[in-house]
Amino acid sequence: MKIILGLFLASLFIIISCTNKLPDGKTTNQSPANEFGKVLFLKYGESLLVGKENIKISFLDIKESRCPKGVNCITEGKAKVQLQIQGKDLNETIQLVAKGLCYKIDGSCGNEVMANEYKFQMINVDPYPVQKPVTKEENVVKFVVSK
Repeated sequence: MKIILGLFLASLFIIISCTNKLPDGKTTNQSPANEFGKVLFLKYGESLLVGKENIKISFLDIKESRCPKGVNCITEGKAKVQLQIQGKDLNETIQLVAKGLCYKIDGSCGNEVMANEYKFQMINVDPYPVQKPVTKEENVVKFVVSK
């Protein structure tokens, strides 16, 4: 019983230490996995901290025009994601773009943007639209930040 209680408390401590409340009440994901060069996942309306520099990245908005799966479109469209980047000497809003009808996860479906010394590479936005509309709140942007 003591072992189970100890494991529960240790798990609870890890969860609490990896999540911070921001002054605006939103949650920031501060995880050891949020490192430069790794694929990061960010839900619409949320923020995360990256690297030892604690670069704060917030998912502000998305404009979705990608051609839905199973539909014949004139153009493939794109998803335009606005991210706010904040850190020491850094306060910028950038736009990452994911191509429509592109399902690769190697970075070739998105653009790259520089903000100071940091490079932001769009991987993709999930879920990919199907015939029913996707709400903003369902969107998760996948990207890589490197120095």
